[in-house]
Amino acid sequence: MRTLWLGVLGTLVFGVSMVACGEEEKASTGTSTTTSSGAGATSGGGGASSSSTGGSTAGSGGEGATGGGATGCAAGDYLLCDDFEGDAPGSAPTAKGWQVVQNNGATSSVDDQRSHGGQHAVHFVTPSGPTVNFLTTKAIFPVAAPGMYGRLHYYVKGPAPVPNNTGVIHSDIVELEGADPNHGNTRDLIRWGHIYNKFSNKLTLLWNFEKRPRPAGFNEIGIDDDMDVTTDQWHCLTWRHQQEGPASQLWHDGEERMNVTSADHAEPYPAFNQLNIGWTLYQSFDGGPYEVWIDDVVVDDEPLTCDQP
Repeated sequence: MRTLWLGVLGTLVFGVSMVACGEEEKASTGTSTTTSSGAGATSGGGGASSSSTGGSTAGSGGEGATGGGATGCAAGDYLLCDDFEGDAPGSAPTAKGWQVVQNNGATSSVDDQRSHGGQHAVHFVTPSGPTVNFLTTKAIFPVAAPGMYGRLHYYVKGPAPVPNNTGVIHSDIVELEGADPNHGNTRDLIRWGHIYNKFSNKLTLLWNFEKRPRPAGFNEIGIDDDMDVTTDQWHCLTWRHQQEGPASQLWHDGEERMNVTSADHAEPYPAFNQLNIGWTLYQSFDGGPYEVWIDDVVVDDEPLTCDQP
C-alpha cells in the first residue's frame, strides 16, 4: 500500500510523476450542465446499519467479473436500485431520479451496446480532462446519512488513454458528499476511484478524501491499491462507508482490497447527503475518449454481493 499525500496546491506525488488532482483543477473544469427527472430513487425504511456489520464480507459473491448476471431490481427491497432498463437507449439515465452533471464535452446516456444484466447500461464518454461526468442523487438521504453499502458493475474500454502532461490520470467512479463537521461552508468528498499510471501501464484502485474549499492545514489524502484492473471486461465494485469510526471498505470482483479498505486517517466523516457515480477525470490525455459503462447500481443499509440483484 502507498499513501499518497496531495499537497496544498493539489499535487499528487506518485512514483516519479507529479499531477494536480485537487480542488483547483476540479474548479477549472468550467460550468457543469445538469439534467434531472421528477422521479425519485426508491427509498426503504430505517437508518443505515453499517456500524453493526463492521467485519462484514459484503461483496464476496462470485458473479460480475465477466458479466451475465443481474436478476433485476424487483428481486429485493433496496434504498436504491437501478438497472437502467426503464430508460430508453439514447436518453439520459433519469428514470430513477438521477441528475446528470457534466462539463467539457462529457456525455452519459443509456445504450444497448453492452450491459452487465438486462439490455441497458449507462455509457460515459469523456473526450479529455479535467472533466466532470457524474450521475448524482440525494433521494436516499437522510436514511443513508450514517453510512451505506453500495454495489455497481463497470466496464472500461481499452486501451487506456495516455496522460499528455503528467504521468497519471485520476478518475472517480463513486463519490459521497457531506457537510464537514468542523468547518462551515466546507464539503467533504469521500471517493472510490482509479489511477492510471503510464509508467507501469496499470489501472489501479484508489481511496481519496478531499475537502472543498480546503481548510488551512488540510492536504488531500489518497491511498492506492497495486492491483491492475483489466480493461474490456465487466468488474464488480462493492463498497461500505460508515460515518462512525470512520470506516471504509472496498471489494473488487468479490475480493476485499485491504490496502484501501483500512484507510488510515484522522479526519471524521460527515453525515452523507449526496451520492455521485460516473467517471470524473482530473488530468488531460491523448488517445481518448475515455469510455466506461456502468450497470446494476444498488445502495442499501445491508451488505451486498456481486450477484444481488
